[in-house]
Amino acid sequence: MDLKRKFHCEDNEDDLIILNENASKSKLAHYLSYTERYFKKYYKLNIKYPNNDHLIMMHSNRVAVCFIAPSHPILNIKKYKVIKIEYIQNVNEEMSGKHKHHAKNVNANQPLCKVYCDVLEKEEKEPGEKYFIIYGCLNAKLIEINERLIKKPELIQEKPHTEGFFAILMPKLDSISDQLSDFLTHSEYLNKNKNSNDKINDNIME
Repeated sequence: MDLKRKFHCEDNEDDLIILNENASKSKLAHYLSYTERYFKKYYKLNIKYPNNDHLIMMHSNRVAVCFIAPSHPILNIKKYKVIKIEYIQNVNEEMSGKHKHHAKNVNANQPLCKVYCDVLEKEEKEPGEKYFIIYGCLNAKLIEINERLIKKPELIQEKPHTEGFFAILMPKLDSISDQLSDFLTHSEYLNKNKNSNDKINDNIME
């Protein structure tokens, strides 16, 4: 699709705001500020293998957006260069309405996609290409995949916590608290990674 969803909602509005790719920088900056004001950040670390760290940004209307966390190896741009993304899950085209009827259900352990990278700094016997598996992290309806990444996979590294999102999910309202109990809050995440906070903060700033 030619339109991309930004990751926030206007006040008193349940539906996601949609911005054209040609939206002005000032308009984008205005909307991106909503991600800080209205979304809470939750982190799940070491999913399936070490350092496969994910970030879920959760809005009060239960819309969740999936990213890689600042500590994810993909954001080590000296070592890895993203070359392509391959989605494993796709949106059900019959999905409709505010409550996303007929949306595809995914579970927390299902892979969403594979991110392929060139390895720029190889260790001995390390292959020249590697892929990372990204997971949904939540039991939820799959509302959108970021098709823009198929044409511009570099956004995963250039804009990892805005335009480089992987998917938009909608978990059941009565399950959110239980599901998020396994995640770290933003402050807990920073404390856990306090020895590398400078690097993490660099990766948060875009």
